[in-house]
Amino acid sequence: MELEKKTIPNPKLNIINKAREVIRGNRNLSIEKLKQLCKQLEKLDQFAYATEILLIIVKEEENAGHTFSLKNFQTLAKYIYKDHSLPSSFKFDKALNELKTHEDLFVTGKCESLGLAGAIYKRKWQFDHQSRNLVLSQHHYKRGFEQWKYFITEQMADRSCDKECNDDGYTAINYAHISELIAVDKLEEFSEMTGLTSDIIKNLNEAKETREYILDQFIKDVNNPNPELKQNVNDNSWIIATVAEAWFGLHKYDIALIFIKQYISLPGLNQWEIRSFSQQIFSLAYLQTYQKKFYETKVKNKIPGYEQLEALAGQISEKRMNACLSVFMGKRVSGEKKDVSIEIKKDGKVGLALSGGGFRASLFHIGVLASLAENDQLKNVELISCVSGGSIIGAYYYLKLKKVLEENTDDNIDKSHYLQIVKEIEKDFLQGVQNNLRMRIFSNLFLNFRMLWDKNYSRSHRIGELYETYFYKTLTGKDKLYMSDLFINPKLEEGENFSFTTDNWKRNNKIPQLVLNATTVNTGHNWQFTASWMGEPPGNIQTDIDVKPRLRRMYYEEAPEKYKKFRVGYAVGASACVPVMFHPMPLPDLFPGIDLQLIDGGLHDNQGIAALIEAECKNMIISDASGQMATNDVATHNAAAVFYRADTILQERIRELQFMDIKERSYTTQLNSLITVHLKNGLKAYPVSWKYCIDPERSILYEDENYMIEDLLKYGVLRDVQVLLSEIRTDLDSFHDIEAYALMYSGYTQTNYEFNKKGNENIEGYDWDFLKIQEYLTIPAKADKIKKILISGRKLAFKVLDVSKPAKIAMIILGVLASIPLVWLVYKFYDTPIYKTEVTVKVIFGFILVGILGYVFKSLAKFINYKSTIAKYLALVFVMIAGFIVSNIYLFFFNGIYNNA
Repeated sequence: MELEKKTIPNPKLNIINKAREVIRGNRNLSIEKLKQLCKQLEKLDQFAYATEILLIIVKEEENAGHTFSLKNFQTLAKYIYKDHSLPSSFKFDKALNELKTHEDLFVTGKCESLGLAGAIYKRKWQFDHQSRNLVLSQHHYKRGFEQWKYFITEQMADRSCDKECNDDGYTAINYAHISELIAVDKLEEFSEMTGLTSDIIKNLNEAKETREYILDQFIKDVNNPNPELKQNVNDNSWIIATVAEAWFGLHKYDIALIFIKQYISLPGLNQWEIRSFSQQIFSLAYLQTYQKKFYETKVKNKIPGYEQLEALAGQISEKRMNACLSVFMGKRVSGEKKDVSIEIKKDGKVGLALSGGGFRASLFHIGVLASLAENDQLKNVELISCVSGGSIIGAYYYLKLKKVLEENTDDNIDKSHYLQIVKEIEKDFLQGVQNNLRMRIFSNLFLNFRMLWDKNYSRSHRIGELYETYFYKTLTGKDKLYMSDLFINPKLEEGENFSFTTDNWKRNNKIPQLVLNATTVNTGHNWQFTASWMGEPPGNIQTDIDVKPRLRRMYYEEAPEKYKKFRVGYAVGASACVPVMFHPMPLPDLFPGIDLQLIDGGLHDNQGIAALIEAECKNMIISDASGQMATNDVATHNAAAVFYRADTILQERIRELQFMDIKERSYTTQLNSLITVHLKNGLKAYPVSWKYCIDPERSILYEDENYMIEDLLKYGVLRDVQVLLSEIRTDLDSFHDIEAYALMYSGYTQTNYEFNKKGNENIEGYDWDFLKIQEYLTIPAKADKIKKILISGRKLAFKVLDVSKPAKIAMIILGVLASIPLVWLVYKFYDTPIYKTEVTVKVIFGFILVGILGYVFKSLAKFINYKSTIAKYLALVFVMIAGFIVSNIYLFFFNGIYNNA
């Protein structure tokens, strides 16, 4: 319920609002009216609200002493497992539990219950890819099929069982689908070693024979090129869908197309019914395409059982298959559907994670985006999870993409649009970076004083406003940009409707959801900003381990008045709110009794991976430009340094665990694909032996590694240059062209390598500006010319002195001039005692009393000790004025020198 953006026509919104009133406690509707409301919500694909209303009906029936029927509990299980807003880790087990509590699945002969169990186990397998769930799905579908077959063949005398034992082939057609799915799953995983095993062949035969049996029950003459339903067959929607799927599964695409068109043209169909049917057909298309591809690429080796696959492959026509699939896509030209090329691929969303790491990360991510654009992958991205520096560039890219999607229909967007977006970003974003936002924080004296006196305005707000001024305003022309302004309303063909939740899968150019990740100081949970809502998502919280309350998500229009318009700059500022450097972002009066504060998203998840897992992305691209801990050869003695090191170790361990998690998900095929790039990619180090050790390390562990310092890494960047790039500062100051282009190039070549699995030595890519630096990153003799800038890039301050002799001389002169008054003061008061005091018991008692009062009455203590308070604020005023002077001097004199060095 928290997830759906309510961009719904008014009649639909009225039904939803009626449901919300009931959920809030308004019980003025009868049981029958509530049941009608449930059906209306189901028709609208609003299963979250339907579930809550049905639970209210259950309670009302119990209070009235009525028995709640099994049919209603079956409906409840269906609503729960179809609920988009519930995490899959919860909803499938919950739905099964509701079903098992009121029906013994081990002995039942009711097709409805068996079909539901089969569907839930199949969805559960799609979520966790545990083979037992696929087996259980097949088991329940098969039992339902057998019940239906028994009903048909025996023509049972007890007609009261008709509805329970006759599902018009629903479990049968799903049994056929799951059997073929199991066959292809094993084909993908084992066949290169085992060939077509008897088990694979058995499942393929089961699928074929079951579909033929279904058609025999419903079709007059299956050999007729224009088949018709038997006269005694009810032409209900599910039978037509079942027949269409059976023809498609048997590779009779022309006939399948007839029934597909007939099905989707039926009046009164629910959107979720069309979506479920179309996704089943798309799934079958992938299974068939894989079988054909496997035969064409692998069977040359004549693996065992290839003859059967050869026969199947000969029947599969991608062109005719495409004609069937295009019917679902809603592509229209002058009111008529046109032939479109549909990309057939494995189910699963593509998620892109952009890590934290200041502008270093932002610039690295631009290179990743460039590679994704070249490989035509940006159109497939459905979720962009951003943290800190990733949020800065993520929001920037999203605004660029929004413009393209709102000005062009889906059919008119192609690869060139994405290339142009990133081409503009690599130039314009770098110009924004080179304004040196970190130095501009204190460049406005009025805002400096506001930060001093206004407790709800801090450096975090200031940097957020700078993001808007130097990045986002240039794209929108708006002085203030709000999160709701990010919502994308794509340009549609005439007569076309669009819902993000139910229609995005049909688009060739997906509309991604942008997630800006922060961390809640109060709970330690992940806080997310999207274009529709903000709050703590439920999927990232394990309630059996983490018992702290979750701060619920809210739509901006439902938030307290001052949060209805939440600025993009503040959301990005919260995501990039590095502790100490920035004050936590306060959100007072948002939740009762909680002084909410947000801090850098990197504290919870610096890679942005958690949001991809929560959204159940099956294809992940992780761009990690975060700072990675270096080996410390020198002992750490200072307490503050030890504390900082301990925090770094903790962050490094969290990073390791996250990558271990997603690698295991990939290994166990919970993910279809996984691409990870990071700044220390390929920079493995030899183990260090103990003192006086004469035994070498195990060579077998490192036989594939080459440690020559000037060697090119596998993705085509010099090892020593990549080391320098990995050590560039995490900061929000200005980056030199060399630093920026080198970071972009590294992200670009790494991503290219992951797609193409070959080096980038002779790369001829798109006309990217950062390719100008290619030879300096690949040829040792030329690399020396840029190393000075890259080495200086490690520093947080005084970099300009390393790259500019005039600046260095000027700073020396300024230092000498500044030291003259100090030298004079030392000379003047050289023999003057610095410290002299006469302490009495009265003074000591006075200090103790003030301390006690300060503990009990803080404000009173400030009044009594007003001199100290005044001194503190005078010191802060001095700091603000000094910051104003220093920052403007640097920006006016030195920033340009560094950028142009």
